[in-house]
Amino acid sequence: MPEHVFLVDNTTGKKYRLNGVLPPASLPAGSAAGVAKAFAPLIRYPVEELPPKVDLRNDMTEIENQDPYSQQIGSCTAHGFAGAYEYLNKKAHGTDIRVSRFFIYFNSRVKEFKTENVNDSGCHLIYVIEALKEYGTCLESFWPYDTGRLNYKPTEESYEQASSHKIADALKVNIDLNEMKSCLAHGFPFIINISVFASFGNGGKSGVVPMPTQADLAQGETGGHALLVCGYSEESQAFIVRNSWGEDWGEKGYCYIPYGYITSPTYCHEAYAIRKVENDDFGQDNWCWQDSQNYLANMPVPNPDHHAIQRFQIDEEEASCNAYEFTEETSEEILEG
Repeated sequence: MPEHVFLVDNTTGKKYRLNGVLPPASLPAGSAAGVAKAFAPLIRYPVEELPPKVDLRNDMTEIENQDPYSQQIGSCTAHGFAGAYEYLNKKAHGTDIRVSRFFIYFNSRVKEFKTENVNDSGCHLIYVIEALKEYGTCLESFWPYDTGRLNYKPTEESYEQASSHKIADALKVNIDLNEMKSCLAHGFPFIINISVFASFGNGGKSGVVPMPTQADLAQGETGGHALLVCGYSEESQAFIVRNSWGEDWGEKGYCYIPYGYITSPTYCHEAYAIRKVENDDFGQDNWCWQDSQNYLANMPVPNPDHHAIQRFQIDEEEASCNAYEFTEETSEEILEG
């Protein structure tokens, strides 16, 4: 039976879906070749010239929730790349747009599993990149985040509209502090694939995510999650990270994760930035020379009883495959139950 992994808040009973991003170690050999260029050769600013802080949040769009109806959907990869694409569009054109996360998620799974009969399995980051290169993404209004559409193929109109919203390329960022800071200083947020431990749940109230605790490591339970890194702070020794669990989680949907977490290959498995056009250049727009706030100063002591990683067996029919084309008739049928 399929298995879904959750971060469970034992104080509220709330479950947050994990394993929506699959580990790169499970990819067939050579499958990632040519998907992304290396970011390192593009670095223009020496490490000693980087500012103490970069914060891209002012150019980010509204935080989304991958699970608005408590149906535990594993679309974190689509949310991360959607946030990055919307940011790039806003930097280029000065306007907010909303792109379709379900369009991205469906086509990413099609690229990965080579079939339109998909279920809520999650996917690897490289297949999201491939889907955005080949299909692009339509606007949210063409293919909304109605959970009844989860496994349905978008309309032809959606594909036509998406053709004008493709990415030019992707950049592979090494799991290295200076390279990650440089990427942000060049104006590019990047999507990460990390292992989430039970103590990650502390970020839900405080916005501050601790390093994995001894209790976490002893339990050995983790779930993969994709997030969008959109800043750093030297004063805090932390990255500023956008989540996809709604504005009620963390600090209005964002959290602060220590450098040591995201620069550890044990906990952070891969990182990618995307570009709409190959000569995207946002200069020093979001450099901050004032960096007096320590975001980690009020880090709570993790209570191992408050959060847990739990695994649930999912009925095959509940995770059912269906790739029927979405029409007005199927829309009424699905969304009405």
